[in-house]
Amino acid sequence: MFQSLNQWLLDIGIPLDWSVYVKFGLLLAVAVILVVGLDWLTKWLFIRWIREFIKRIENPLLDAIVEKRVLRAIGNVVHVVAIQLMIPIVFVDFRIAIPVARTVNELYIVLILLIILSSFFNALGHYTKQLPSLSDKPVDSYVQLSKIIIFSIGVLFGLSIILGKSLPYLFGTLGATSAILLLVFKDTILGFVASIQLSVNDMVRIGDWIENPKYGADGDVIQITLTTVKVQNWDKTITTIPTYALVSDAFKNWRGMKESGGRRIKRAIYFKMDSFRFCDEELLERLRGIALLKEELNEAAIFPPADTRPDREPLTNIGLFRKYAELYLQTHPQLNHDLLCMVRQLAPREYGLPLEIYAFTSTVAWVEYEAIQAKIFDHLLTIAPLFDLDIYQMPSGKDIESMRR
Repeated sequence: MFQSLNQWLLDIGIPLDWSVYVKFGLLLAVAVILVVGLDWLTKWLFIRWIREFIKRIENPLLDAIVEKRVLRAIGNVVHVVAIQLMIPIVFVDFRIAIPVARTVNELYIVLILLIILSSFFNALGHYTKQLPSLSDKPVDSYVQLSKIIIFSIGVLFGLSIILGKSLPYLFGTLGATSAILLLVFKDTILGFVASIQLSVNDMVRIGDWIENPKYGADGDVIQITLTTVKVQNWDKTITTIPTYALVSDAFKNWRGMKESGGRRIKRAIYFKMDSFRFCDEELLERLRGIALLKEELNEAAIFPPADTRPDREPLTNIGLFRKYAELYLQTHPQLNHDLLCMVRQLAPREYGLPLEIYAFTSTVAWVEYEAIQAKIFDHLLTIAPLFDLDIYQMPSGKDIESMRR
């Protein structure tokens, strides 16, 4: 065939010195056309048919393979093999270049295989994150680790092809360069170890609300990779934290609050201590009009303030308010009564006597939680004057002006 081509070139007037190069050009053009044609047939006919067939099956894993273009990457194998077979034909008159061309194509084959494996791991990670049992796990970390391993092996294969050395020889040389490799992959190694610790100890999951003041993070975890954890803050900004920082540094995870089904209310009201007094009959009669206290006051033994015996405690307005607040919380329909609920008196301070409300709402949603908390304190702050109690407030400009008058 090649002799006939040589003779045809001479017959059409191509000089003998130039016929070799013209033949090379013609063979190269034919090879390119064949390779492009095979690539088109593979990707636009065969691969497209397979893709349409997979869509009809409705399998999540196969859908992920299609979405991450694994089939398209596999389609590259056909034209790479075709190139390898055509190299001896195209370079028939330049046999010295055949080893170089084959080396370049073998490197290309390694690259194509790496792309196929990378696409497959992307598809596997995408499919795994859709599984309910693994949706909150750091899948991206393991996908990235798998890619690092296969690309490292690919680099070794590439060096083996270029240098003409065996893989055992190259692995032997790694011992001398291990210190450099550890330095280069320090963050990757630390991140890998940290991601395993985070997963095994269940320290953080995707969707968890975490706080890390050191890195300015306060929001939901949206991604966990081999080296970083992405947190979407409440102002919609993104904070990136090194994965190993979540193991070496302290951070707060609010997952327990979400799983408990209640969000804590812990806020105090400060009362002026000079408004505290024993209850007289007028105040008691007024407080009997409050439904929550009516039964309590009817059953309680009323002792005069002058009775100082230890077993007889006269009622005070602050004590009755504390009791009212407890009954109010215990009967509140939007509080979680399976969790701790109490009203406690804290140590007196320069601002007055703090009375702290400690309870849990029946919802963990932020907006609903704030609304419930506001309603509770709206009610308690408003009803306090009925007990002849004054709530502390720092003097404002108007207060100072009235004092001058």
